Amino acid sequence: MSRYVAISACLLAGSASLAAVEVADLRFGFGVAPMPDEQSGTFTATGGGTHADHIDYAGRAGTSFVISGAVGRLEPVGVIFGAEGRYSVGEAGFNRMTIDGLPVALDTVPESRYTESTFALNTGVGWAVTPTSHVELVALAGVSWITIDAPASISSTNQNTQKGRGNGILLGVRAGWYVTMDSRWQLGAEVEWTRTHADTTTDYLDGRAEYTVETSGPSARVVLGYRF
Repeated sequence: MSRYVAISACLLAGSASLAAVEVADLRFGFGVAPMPDEQSGTFTATGGGTHADHIDYAGRAGTSFVISGAVGRLEPVGVIFGAEGRYSVGEAGFNRMTIDGLPVALDTVPESRYTESTFALNTGVGWAVTPTSHVELVALAGVSWITIDAPASISSTNQNTQKGRGNGILLGVRAGWYVTMDSRWQLGAEVEWTRTHADTTTDYLDGRAEYTVETSGPSARVVLGYRF
């Protein structure tokens, strides 16, 4: 135990003697992101009548792209501020669906394509471990715009799959590790957990569906960046 304490103390002492690290980074990330967990709401027919729908999704992973910027001064610890644009896309496979509490045969339900576009701000703490590497732990919050395919063959007599659209709020936390080379190019890795809560509307020929979509889970990606 004392050995690990001594190693940690050496790392802290070494980082404390570093010159201040100025973070002014532009980053591009590529990785995986969560797809929807569940969706619930109502379908209202044009001529009247409403039924309640609930869908549990299969919890698949999608693909994510992130463009972000971060600024801060680490001496060796400091505050990090950032902003980012995020996009994720994938198939939200159905696991279970009910209409007014009655189960629906899954072989009649098509795959549901999901997209999420988000603008978010983040802030947290950075630590310069060495002159060329640092870690960050940040919280993020943003506004998301989503689309999700809705199976019209289940919800209405219109046999086409319609696209629901809506917006909501994203909240999350992220840890990242970044190495900046002498050329100012940067490599890194990020892991995070996010939750998106969004309300969507889907218009059919014979009615309208209004759903709340919940998406939460871990993400991971590799990062290529540049320090200005």
